[in-house]
Amino acid sequence: MPRKPSLARPAAGRRRVLTAPAASAVSAGAYALCIPWDLRNRAEPGGIDETTPVTVLGFLSLALVMLALSCLLSRLGVTALWTGLAVGTPVSALMLVSFLTHMPEDSDMWPVAWLPLTLLAVSVPAVVALLTAPKGS
Repeated sequence: MPRKPSLARPAAGRRRVLTAPAASAVSAGAYALCIPWDLRNRAEPGGIDETTPVTVLGFLSLALVMLALSCLLSRLGVTALWTGLAVGTPVSALMLVSFLTHMPEDSDMWPVAWLPLTLLAVSVPAVVALLTAPKGS
């Protein structure tokens, strides 16, 4: 007699389904805490050279959180594609909203850089998930 598919998921499956959205929320929160909302370049007071408001510490903190989330999702059995999307998409979306709400007065490289930065934000967590996946999965 053929088995009927069960509607109840095993506990590990539920944990995976709930962890990916939680990782997305943590990734978005890390971006909001570590990266300034207005990404436009600006000149220092009294200077003529423009600088970015993004600090090295903020960037490294965001990268560390994203890599830790990638490792966690990989260890829980979430596929590399979904890991990359869950961790990188919130960062990319918030970056795009920031670019669109803070239009520069003159030409600016940040809106042009959004696509390559998005590719990095999605692909690096996916590669980390592939590298840290448990053997045999």
